Amino acid sequence: MNSTLLGRAQYVIVGGGAVGCGVAYSLAEAGCKDILLLERADDLGQVTTSQGAGLCGQPRDSVERIKLAMRSVATFRKLQRDGGSKPDWHEVGSLRIALSDKRVTEFGTLKKFSDEAGLETTMLEPREAGKRWPLMNFERVKAVLWCPSDGYMTPGCVVKAYAEAAGKMGVRFATSVSVEGIARENGKVKSVQTSRGSIECEKVINAAGAHAYHIAKLAGLELPIVPVRHEYFVTVPVAGLGPDLPCFRIPELTLYGRVRDNGLLLGGIPCDNRCRQDVNS
Repeated sequence: MNSTLLGRAQYVIVGGGAVGCGVAYSLAEAGCKDILLLERADDLGQVTTSQGAGLCGQPRDSVERIKLAMRSVATFRKLQRDGGSKPDWHEVGSLRIALSDKRVTEFGTLKKFSDEAGLETTMLEPREAGKRWPLMNFERVKAVLWCPSDGYMTPGCVVKAYAEAAGKMGVRFATSVSVEGIARENGKVKSVQTSRGSIECEKVINAAGAHAYHIAKLAGLELPIVPVRHEYFVTVPVAGLGPDLPCFRIPELTLYGRVRDNGLLLGGIPCDNRCRQDVNS
């Protein structure tokens, strides 16, 4: 990758994580040519992506967001079935667990949008949900939203699968390259200045993750984002846990989880003010 000739490209993608590589794959699949992806690290998927928990949940608060997530699942299925490098996709389903009447109402809205988008979901009684996760105590649970096509993958494997498939379609990748400037002319991108020279291009796609603000600033744009530190941990192996158990999310506890290495991967859902009020109450 380091020997890739830069020169020029129609599309320059800044950032070689799961998003950047996914964009490269999607553009190539759509028939776009002359795509160059730049990554500052010495390999793809080494920064934020390497720390990802790997969950893919499709029920969202709009039909458009649900359809986008459904496209992701369709892509993971395709790469798992046909690709040389696999994304390590596990379509185990997910349980979204409500501990309050307010959350039950919210889940009803998610189901409504899911129905409109054509995504299969079912509201389960706690007892029925317990059959899908026998080691979990559902005594306090009000309702559960079940989505059978949700699942999880290994983020590093996703990057490799995207990159291999995109590379076969002609996408170029250059690692150990820093973006130092973005030149514009008449309101349009003209070139990208890098640590390895200037690249003439027509479009720049900012997939720089936590550094996306700084890349946008190089083009004179104020991107209204703030990186937020996120953490999860993995427990020691627990008897009775297997890789086919569903993922789960408990909004009131700001908690998500899935099985990993016969233990539990547990992390915190990003919490807005509404969520904090639910937790405090």
